[in-house]
Amino acid sequence: MLTCMKTAYILFSVSVVLVIISISLFLSNNTTSHKTAVSYAETPTAYVFRASYNASQAELVEKYIDSCFSPVVIFGTTHKVKKEVVTADNTRFDIKASQGNFYVKADKKLNSQAALDKLINTCMGLKSVIKPI
Repeated sequence: MLTCMKTAYILFSVSVVLVIISISLFLSNNTTSHKTAVSYAETPTAYVFRASYNASQAELVEKYIDSCFSPVVIFGTTHKVKKEVVTADNTRFDIKASQGNFYVKADKKLNSQAALDKLINTCMGLKSVIKPI
């Protein structure tokens, strides 16, 4: 009898923990107030830009980026991108993006200062596109 009660308490405790974990995961994925963060770093060899934002704004971010680098299409109809981009003015950069995350890295040796300035201005322009919800 004592063993049966210990087993019941253990099973009950495990189920409570699983319910709490499930609720917290649900709330973290479905709340409307996700943190928005934008960071820029410049090293002696590269320029790096990162942004995290509410995934519901991904379409706005993708349209903005595609419009800035037209005729080169970076996103098109896909939300997840990981590639090297070479624009019409020979700006070269690596981009990794998914809904809610954006990362750009440009090597200073491969780009002119004018190309880097344009890339920096474009990335900084995301601050006006991404809004905290």
